[in-house]
Amino acid sequence: MGSKWNPLEIMRMMLVVGQLLLIPASFSFSQTVSSKCQETCGDVAVPYPFGIGDGCYLNEYFSIRCDVTATSTPKPYLWNSNIEVLNISLDGELRIYTYISKDCYIESGVQQQPHTFAYTGFSRGCLSMCTGMDDVTDGACDGIGCCQTTIPQMLLNYNASVGSLNNHTNVWSFNPCSYAFLVEEKSFNFSKEDLNGMRNRTVVPSVLDWAVCKETCDEAAKDPASFACKAHSECFDFADVPGCRCNCSSGYGGNPYLGCVDIDECANPENYPCWGICHNLDGSYACSCPKGYHGDGKKGEDAQGCIANPKSSHLVVILVGKFFQLSFNSSADFGDDSDFNVA
Repeated sequence: MGSKWNPLEIMRMMLVVGQLLLIPASFSFSQTVSSKCQETCGDVAVPYPFGIGDGCYLNEYFSIRCDVTATSTPKPYLWNSNIEVLNISLDGELRIYTYISKDCYIESGVQQQPHTFAYTGFSRGCLSMCTGMDDVTDGACDGIGCCQTTIPQMLLNYNASVGSLNNHTNVWSFNPCSYAFLVEEKSFNFSKEDLNGMRNRTVVPSVLDWAVCKETCDEAAKDPASFACKAHSECFDFADVPGCRCNCSSGYGGNPYLGCVDIDECANPENYPCWGICHNLDGSYACSCPKGYHGDGKKGEDAQGCIANPKSSHLVVILVGKFFQLSFNSSADFGDDSDFNVA
């Protein structure tokens, strides 16, 4: 494909895909949430424990700054930083923009001021090689013009760096810079245009997993006053590092950090179907079968549904003072054809 690679012109590029874990180092809890708290910033919802302004977030690590001056649409930023927030999920994910690191050279091979960032914690990389645009395929990040590497689970910090063995002198006309960045996998599709300027992008989406406590659930629950999981919620530990978060218990919905409320399953018959009448219960629901049927009244693979009651008999047997034996066919309907004997 294209010209042969020049082994002296190997560009090191690090494209990391995956997630980072955001765990606060210490806590100073806010126990009350103002009813006047701003719930959105631009197009981004800001649910508690995150919040905008004093009295609206759990602690300083969940503080969101809403910038209303930069553009016509307000933008949320994490803490007082320049880290723009794209989405906050109560399922424990925070989507943000992270900066692209670059290493650029002039045509003679003299390095320009590099733009790097560092969150040191692990070492992993990859090699990318090419000598001409004909070598490169759009959408393929497999070591020809672009390479990628995964990151370990529960990563707390990272370092991104780039370099070139020949200072880009052999490819400078179409690729004067190397780039490295942490990116959400589904948010990046490599293009030949990325070799010269990253299509003018300076940031890419990344995902943080966030925790609401820095210890395990059992340890956090020892202090009920500061325990983050409120009414009708459950606490979940992270698998490999200290930290926990909260989910609403089954049958409840809402915000587990403010207290979950009962779900009215009967108002959503598509997800909670009944054969008969639906009855909403606290944290659950029940279905009653029509007259003449029995069962749990629910629809679904594991449900009993409604089963017709067996027909009742109108036959009356009167016995007076003598031993007798009554026999009949169990499948009979006890009508005129019923067969019984009295000894």
